[in-house]
Amino acid sequence: MKKILILLIVIIYCNILNAQVGQDDFGFNNQGELEHTDDTNTQTDSSKMSVKPVITKWGYKHDGVYKYLIPRDTLINQIHNFNPLFRKSISNTYLGNLNSPYIENIFIKRTHRTDFLFLKPFDAYLSRPEEQVNINTTTPYTDITFKTGGRKRKGEDFLKVLHTQNINPFWNIGINFNISNGDGQYTHQKSKIYDFALSSSYEKERFKGYWSINQNVGKIEENGGIADETLVRDTSVDSRNIPINLLYPETKFYNFNFYTYNQYYIGNSKEVIHNGDTLSFYPTKIIYSLSIDENQRKFKEESLSKDFFENNYFNESSTLDKSFYSVYDHNFKFVWNKKPEHYSPGLYIGLSNKSEKYGYQTPEVNENLLYKKYNTQYLTGGIFHQDSAKINYDFNIKYALSGKYSGDMNIEGQVQWNFTKNNYFEFFASYKDKAVDFFSNEYYSNHYQWKEDFDPERNLQFGVKLINKKRYLDIGFFTNNINNFMYFGTNALPNQSSSSIRVLTAYINKDFRLGKLHF
Repeated sequence: MKKILILLIVIIYCNILNAQVGQDDFGFNNQGELEHTDDTNTQTDSSKMSVKPVITKWGYKHDGVYKYLIPRDTLINQIHNFNPLFRKSISNTYLGNLNSPYIENIFIKRTHRTDFLFLKPFDAYLSRPEEQVNINTTTPYTDITFKTGGRKRKGEDFLKVLHTQNINPFWNIGINFNISNGDGQYTHQKSKIYDFALSSSYEKERFKGYWSINQNVGKIEENGGIADETLVRDTSVDSRNIPINLLYPETKFYNFNFYTYNQYYIGNSKEVIHNGDTLSFYPTKIIYSLSIDENQRKFKEESLSKDFFENNYFNESSTLDKSFYSVYDHNFKFVWNKKPEHYSPGLYIGLSNKSEKYGYQTPEVNENLLYKKYNTQYLTGGIFHQDSAKINYDFNIKYALSGKYSGDMNIEGQVQWNFTKNNYFEFFASYKDKAVDFFSNEYYSNHYQWKEDFDPERNLQFGVKLINKKRYLDIGFFTNNINNFMYFGTNALPNQSSSSIRVLTAYINKDFRLGKLHF
């Protein structure tokens, strides 16, 4: 780990020495729009040039429909919290060490960025395209974080490396690398996950584009738990000497993502003044986005423990369970842009095609994979208004017109009411009618098998937040009504609730700041 850290520091330092010397000054206005200035009086001698470091971060909602800025100070939020799991939710049930499987105890935090069943327990540790944002920087920016703790053979290590710089005023490229390792307190509990991401964005005149490639690789040892729980409280026994149920199993997973959105503005450009800045406004634009997500998971046992698992369907001496999931999602949208400081809203409508491929074992093919393919066509649309000093809103819908998941629906709405300069309410409402994922309905492995036909889950949610920006205070209340809730029981088999479930959530979140420290 230390050798990797030193090597990365040397490489990035050498790269910084050669970056961006002699470029024209450039920056962003109050709305995050790129402004390029060419000052003829600027000193061209690179040895005398002084460039002010400026970093701007932003993203796009709904795959490019409209822009939102990301405050820079979020980079140092929760700097003391190195575990991604507890950055996502303050209360979780997990196996005790970094990178181990988990489930959020707070229901509204149970949101996953993947539909692959076997990666959901690791979702918080993974790098996803949704996390990679647009960055523009006048000087190269590098963030290297290394944290370690715990005794030898029981420690946890975390290394994060981020480097981003502009090739020219309109084109940025970034590299993000993370590696984390948790040894665990007990034998055969080690977990290791690393991810690598390469991203780039380009914005000039009518064209704006973003591209991201990343992969996640994980190796998780599994010991089946402690064989004698009475020894846990015996301080005379080292935890590494406490007997465990399994010695040989391990899970390996691999995830690859490619994501891009490209937008092109249509119509005649008009200059408009917004917050004292002169912007170029185009009435419409077209957007194409593509998401590729490929996943593999293997569970391997070199020798079986016959007392632990009740069933051995394929092999009585060893286990090699494999599953595969890939998705190609093409999206086309036509957007009527919202004119800055105008009461009329923005609108968009789109079509998408989602192609999914599942691979899994069956008793007939044994160790080979049987593949199934499905396609679903969706209609998307929305209305939004995001630059008002008083009321802003975003309403959107996604409906499956045809294909495997025909009839699936997702409707969401959000309204923000700014009743003072530093205080505002946010109101939320959503309705989701979604089919249960493939592997929750059908799965075959050496120890577990099931084939179900679950009804779609339906979730109706309402929520309200009160935000005080000056005091960094967030108070919220949410209610969820769920029908056909799907869950896994204590026997590790899927079940579906026949009754309606209601979940009420209330919280208070207060950030404290001491100078530049946020906690």
